[in-house]
Amino acid sequence: MEISNYCWALRCERQASVSNFSKWTPCPSSYDHPAELTEDLRLAKQWLTECLENHHLCKTTFSGLLPRRLVFIGDTLNGGTQKLITTRKTDESDQSYKYLEHREVSQYSTLSYCWGPDPGPLRLQHENLDQFAESIPWEAIPKTIQDAILISRSLKIHYLWVDALCIIQPTEDDDSDWTEESSRMDSIYSNAVCTISATSAMNNSEGCFFERQWMVFPLRNCDLDITDLHFDGQQSVILTCKHPTHKKDLGGSAAPLNRRAWTLQERRLSSRALDWTEKGVFFDCHTLRHSRWEREDINEAIGIRMSLLSGKTFSRLNNEEILAYWSYVIYDYSPRALTKPSDRLVALSGVAKFFQAFLKDEYLAGIWRSSLPVGLLWHWFTFGDYDSVQSQTTPDHQSFNSNAYLAPSWSWAATLPRRIAMRSFEDVRVTPGVKVDSQNTRVELATTDPTGAVKNGQLRITAPVVTVVRILGGWRLLYHPYSLRFMEWLDPSEGHQLLQMSCLLIAYENRPLDPTFGPTYIGIIIEPAPGSAKCYKRIGLFELAMERNVSGPYPSLYNFMDQWDDVTLV
Repeated sequence: MEISNYCWALRCERQASVSNFSKWTPCPSSYDHPAELTEDLRLAKQWLTECLENHHLCKTTFSGLLPRRLVFIGDTLNGGTQKLITTRKTDESDQSYKYLEHREVSQYSTLSYCWGPDPGPLRLQHENLDQFAESIPWEAIPKTIQDAILISRSLKIHYLWVDALCIIQPTEDDDSDWTEESSRMDSIYSNAVCTISATSAMNNSEGCFFERQWMVFPLRNCDLDITDLHFDGQQSVILTCKHPTHKKDLGGSAAPLNRRAWTLQERRLSSRALDWTEKGVFFDCHTLRHSRWEREDINEAIGIRMSLLSGKTFSRLNNEEILAYWSYVIYDYSPRALTKPSDRLVALSGVAKFFQAFLKDEYLAGIWRSSLPVGLLWHWFTFGDYDSVQSQTTPDHQSFNSNAYLAPSWSWAATLPRRIAMRSFEDVRVTPGVKVDSQNTRVELATTDPTGAVKNGQLRITAPVVTVVRILGGWRLLYHPYSLRFMEWLDPSEGHQLLQMSCLLIAYENRPLDPTFGPTYIGIIIEPAPGSAKCYKRIGLFELAMERNVSGPYPSLYNFMDQWDDVTLV
């Protein structure tokens, strides 16, 4: 069988006969603007309606908490007035505006986008609050927000939330509105009927709609796998396109929107997302993924690995499984760029609140108390993620060279934007006797947001301390002759070249023994904290294994531990 120059629709299942192929619809090989834009808008409406009416897993109960402000955009596709609507009072004596009741807003959409280095003058401030309540001039609105308004109108959604127009932007003298609203991102995005993502736009002037040559296939044959099945007693086949471009990451993990820290929670907290990219429009919900050429059902068992967080899926997981997924979130979030270093924890606050609702746990600057001490065992990758992110966002590299306090040294949030991996309970076992002192482990919040920025923090841990020294290019235990297999990941912000290191031995790997070396122990590298008496800071992670004697047993590291100590980390 030979089929050329088309990407055929997937998951079509028909009884096998030649006549059936006339019923299959090939996708177009190019994008004809603006006719195809009209079709994209029609498909977006169709997908959203299908989800709202038929997807049990996607049905949510509205919490009743609206964003403080929304932009009323009406329902006229080709024009109309847009204005700022206030949904609740901050002061009961305030009679200046019309306040909406919850029943007046049945649905609203949200926008996820990149501001860019120069977002322009149109943003909400105290000075233009009254003006925006009357009208927001269309010609002053950046193109990305204009496109989001057009998309929302085509979806019959009358209200839009967008940060630049719905949050009073912070100044040096007043950031109170921004601080309060940024702590509510979990409810703002989770209660929206849909999030519109300007995925390919690098700034707010590029918009959601792109001229594009979309999926132009070279003239070649496509191999089709045919699998025999019996469905309802009838023989049938499933044909799957194996064209080289099939399953390509068309949504774009390297797209501009997906390189920004703030947009991770905007995506994951949404019930539904419409991705507008230079290659087409994509729809994501808890049940399936849609594109013009493919419908991909999301199995509930693996839905936890998908891009949207589902409360119904989380409710079936135990705490260890939820913590494992938290590690996955940190892996995704940690290399993303920020304009302000102080937003390192704030930009993840909404996702943390989602997890907290299921874990019922205390959040300590990016680490859950119940995960300790294993939660201390994180390290950054060495294959250039940091450089790849920062080369695309140069201003962030400069800002992260500042002395802004981000988090305690024992938290991953204290590091530069770089890919972070965290060890899980499946990977390791805690060394017997190691424990964290709950009474002396805490953080001081910078605001009233329990999952937001912190001023400082400390953690007290009881653990064995071993000292390793560099000798002739290798590492040895101090005062002991055994050869070691020693690996260290020093935090990049520290820039250390050490000849001797103090190591807290916290856990050992849960895996078969190496025939040459004994068990692999894992812990953190520490050094005295400047200006803090009897306190230490974490500067890296290590793995250590001792070489086995040729004819003897594995040497026990316990015999060579210099001391057990109570260590306070800051």
